[in-house]
Amino acid sequence: MKLSLHRNFVLRQSKSESLLQDLQTGANYPLESDQAEFIRFLDGTKTRSEILGDYDEGSHIVITNFLEKLSGLGAISTDGLERVFYEPVPDLRLEAVHFEPSGVCNMRCAHCYQGSHVKNSLTLPESFVERVLDEMLRLQVSSVSVSGGEPLMMPNLEHLLRNIECRDIYISALFTNGLLIDDKTIRMLSSLRKKPPLYISLDSLPGEQFMFRGFPSKTAKRVLEKIVAGISSLVQAGFRVTVNTVINAENINILERMHDLMLSIGVFNWRLGFPKMTPNFKDHLQFSADWNMIAERCFSILQKHFEKGQPFPLQVEYMYRDVLFEQGLPNLTPEDYVCDYEGRRHEVNIKPNGDVVSCAYCNELPIGNIGKSSLWDIWYSAEMQKVKSVKIKGVRDCQGCELIPLCGTGCRANAFFLHGDFFNSRDDYACHAVKFFRDRVRSFLQKQGVIKN
Repeated sequence: MKLSLHRNFVLRQSKSESLLQDLQTGANYPLESDQAEFIRFLDGTKTRSEILGDYDEGSHIVITNFLEKLSGLGAISTDGLERVFYEPVPDLRLEAVHFEPSGVCNMRCAHCYQGSHVKNSLTLPESFVERVLDEMLRLQVSSVSVSGGEPLMMPNLEHLLRNIECRDIYISALFTNGLLIDDKTIRMLSSLRKKPPLYISLDSLPGEQFMFRGFPSKTAKRVLEKIVAGISSLVQAGFRVTVNTVINAENINILERMHDLMLSIGVFNWRLGFPKMTPNFKDHLQFSADWNMIAERCFSILQKHFEKGQPFPLQVEYMYRDVLFEQGLPNLTPEDYVCDYEGRRHEVNIKPNGDVVSCAYCNELPIGNIGKSSLWDIWYSAEMQKVKSVKIKGVRDCQGCELIPLCGTGCRANAFFLHGDFFNSRDDYACHAVKFFRDRVRSFLQKQGVIKN
């Protein structure tokens, strides 16, 4: 029987790095260069004996052991499927794309970073979408997350998701406000190669206000009940649901009740964040909450979370994320890259008008447009590489700050919103939050045994 790499696995390679990706789980397995070269033999055209015949006898034991490891992962197939392997791309491979093909949305959120993209309901032409997906294949992109606008309003969403999967790209997330979740949507998502993780925005509770998302009091209860019911249906259907909550003046006094809700409906993860000072939010500052109150409320939620036995993963922007503490506290150095801290150095965002930006918040800082240039040329352009290569030591206004080992200069987009300088300004939100973490939260987490230093 002829051997091939199983269709649920794909080889990703740059000039100096190789890995095997599991398209079912998204897991990546680093490879040595000779292992990657061997996998290229698994193209479905040779039998095991024929492959071994290409190597000297002294290598047969090593190859046999490697084949057994691959078989243990489920990465070997004898189904006759032939595989095509792409040549390695240049280093700093584009690993992830946050794709926003449509700005059509059924909400008008006070903090929306999309601006005119949503206001004007901009949508990428289907021909652009197909072409950019082909370019992602050539670039060996590992994962795509899909957002909007509201992606569930896209009539061709299923077609888009299947086109991503047929190009052997892992769907890492679907971001939605949850209002349109129904049985048909759940059946469609369940029929994909793997159920994608869902990230659902929920900033209030049934019976409370929801003006932050653009709904008057008379409709807020019904809308919120529908979103909560959709989340519950997804959880019951076996989806991993993360709820994103933006802390604002409307919900700051009901966060503990929201924690109870997250527990009762069985969410996978709850993420608490602060509204970025986008141009849109600057026009809606009535939803802005006092920073000291935000910090105290977040600390209260964290304490409650531990009292409840940490029933689900919790993330509080700038203050707490359990995965960050697995190896102890962050100890970032001036030589570290700013974008590495949030895992975005190998990622870009594609907007509904075709603009390519370094991250989702950077609407006003486009680096190229897929209608005018290829994604390859934009990614490897000097301007994009400059953004992705900013080091902590290069952020002028943060130099000499004692908080740098913990915050890594914060969010560059927020620094731009606050002070107009992406490369040199400080992120005041990070300054406040990380100082509060150092002075109040760290000792609490040390007592809980979460961090040792």
